[in-house]
Amino acid sequence: MVVYPYLLNSGFSLYDEILNPYPPALILILSTFSKIFGYLPKPYEMLTWAIIISTDFLIYKISHKLSRSLKLANLSLLFFIFFSIPFGINGLWFDLIQTPLILISFYFFYQYLQLKKIEYLSTALILSIVAFYIKQQVLPFLLIMIFFPVLFRKVSKKHVLKVLSFTLLFFILLLASHVIIFYKLKSLNDFIFWVFVFPFTKAPRMPGYVDFLSLKQLTIVLSLFVIFIPIIFTKVKRDFKMIIITAIATTTFAYPRFDYFHLIPTLALLSIVSGQNINFIKRSSSLIKLVVLIAIVNLMVFSFRNYSKDFRKETRFFEKEIFSTAKILSIYTPKSYPIYIQNGPDQLFPLANRLPPKPWADEFPWYLEIKGVQEKIIEGLELSKPSFIVYQPYSEGQKYDLGVYKPHKLSGYLDKNYQDFSKISDNLILKTRK
Repeated sequence: MVVYPYLLNSGFSLYDEILNPYPPALILILSTFSKIFGYLPKPYEMLTWAIIISTDFLIYKISHKLSRSLKLANLSLLFFIFFSIPFGINGLWFDLIQTPLILISFYFFYQYLQLKKIEYLSTALILSIVAFYIKQQVLPFLLIMIFFPVLFRKVSKKHVLKVLSFTLLFFILLLASHVIIFYKLKSLNDFIFWVFVFPFTKAPRMPGYVDFLSLKQLTIVLSLFVIFIPIIFTKVKRDFKMIIITAIATTTFAYPRFDYFHLIPTLALLSIVSGQNINFIKRSSSLIKLVVLIAIVNLMVFSFRNYSKDFRKETRFFEKEIFSTAKILSIYTPKSYPIYIQNGPDQLFPLANRLPPKPWADEFPWYLEIKGVQEKIIEGLELSKPSFIVYQPYSEGQKYDLGVYKPHKLSGYLDKNYQDFSKISDNLILKTRK
């Protein structure tokens, strides 16, 4: 969220010089944001809070529209606020940025199901397509809105196809604009590979990329959905059940690398009916009430542990040690010379106002184990011959774990050409060219 915009604003181009698998929309927005506000944490924190508050507002308004009750809307909002913090909402990431778009899109979709106005479905699909160009995992959510009306509401296929023809045109126009821009930038092949080929075909098969849920994480996610069992087993509007189905579709945001913050869109959708769900729990059988109670207790224990662990914790990735290291780095190294960060914190680039050689990629195995990527980076190192390397020793553990993974060709080149110069923090070493 900070490094990509910094590199982009410093003359690097996306996909051929900044290797990343995300569509360009958010990176371009943040590059403009950082030109105005810089790269220190505070403006980003304010931006994050603005998105969170917007999400809170949307959950409240949509819940009020559905329930027509201020009390139930307030309960929905409180449910989201309480559980979203342990789920990692206080971090700026693609999923958080997408959440308001998903909520607005869902609202128009719900309105379409109620009123059958074709423009509502068009608006819902267009907003989802915009979200797709922020992060591709929104695709299952988009498919739900296409197929649900036909399969469950007996809406004319002709009716839906009419909408799809318009939204498909919108998607193609957006894609065409991207193709033209990256063709002119001479990075079209890289754009197609990293945004479409890599996430849909390569990534799930790359070493270290797939990170499934642990048993503990699985119990937390299941508990979240178990709370809403009364909606499934009680005679309620089919549209309420549709919300649960849609929320289940958004759990794909957390595949193939699971973390709770990927489920913020899921939690937001479930929260819309969490106030009304209380009434459904009251009407449920004793067995369902017991199961829901166990799920709530499990979620509460998980939440309170996270609150106590994170209370007054420093901003992640921007701890005091990072700032002091960046200051030392800015003193030791000339500004006009590139530096390479080996297995270390990349946020040092914007904080120390230093640049890496081109091309640049995070030292993740799912990037560097792609054929030809390490060779491409070594070519850049040979061309620029950086005088300094910031090195963090590799940890012990599974071969492809983050911090453990040691890219064979790249690390071999660096070991051969660089030697230790000075320790600049407890776990970082500055190396110089031999």
